[in-house]
Amino acid sequence: MRAWARANSAMKRGGAACHGDLLHGRAADLGSSQRRSALRHTAWLALAHARAGDPDASAEAARAALTRLPQIASRECRDLLCAVAAELETNAPRPGSAAHAVLADLRRTLR
Repeated sequence: MRAWARANSAMKRGGAACHGDLLHGRAADLGSSQRRSALRHTAWLALAHARAGDPDASAEAARAALTRLPQIASRECRDLLCAVAAELETNAPRPGSAAHAVLADLRRTLR
């Protein structure tokens, strides 16, 4: 089973907010040595916030993940960002919100 699938399963069982706390430190690491890992942690943070019902925090984390994407050629990272987009879509962000704007950027970037 893929690592992100295991984490996704754990997040569903343990609560998104708790896992968001665990992911925040690694997601905030802007160092260039572990870009792929930082992107994955940031995307997981966005997913955790979206599942916890906090679209604004999710949008902020998703935006950070998107800024890291051009440097990463990982299908797994793209799939994870697609999951973030799908989760944001289920909450139907209101037009003009940060979540709505980042959702449009995710759709455009991940085509």
